[in-house]
Amino acid sequence: MMQVMKLQCILLLLIFLFVTINSRPSKDRSITALKNLFMRDLKWKPSDHPGVREKRQSSWWDEETTIDPEDFTPQQIHLSLGDDASEMVVMFATVADGSDPPIVRYGISPNNYSLEAQGGSEEFYNGNSRGVHNHHRVKLHV
Repeated sequence: MMQVMKLQCILLLLIFLFVTINSRPSKDRSITALKNLFMRDLKWKPSDHPGVREKRQSSWWDEETTIDPEDFTPQQIHLSLGDDASEMVVMFATVADGSDPPIVRYGISPNNYSLEAQGGSEEFYNGNSRGVHNHHRVKLHV
């Protein structure tokens, strides 16, 4: 039992340090999770970041805006154990929509992300002053 817990802790640390999250595989936006944990400015406005010319209408501002590539940056990354010792769950949020299923690439050694898992997404609007956030959940099998 103790060895299983040690293995889980080691895998949790390795996944946290070396996970690569790609929330939009069709755009090939692989982003290192650790590097981007705290990228967002709390006073972010659409006009601050003229980005990709993809238009979207949102309830928290009245004008048509562009979506910045940073909107695909994973935020609020959470790791937890799954239903058994061989599973781990990665949850994260993005500003941009989750029209493509989230994909997490992971591995047990640096720069070797040979494993891949796909998950699901949900939108939420409740009291979110910075626009729509999308929550993504991916179950990893180790």
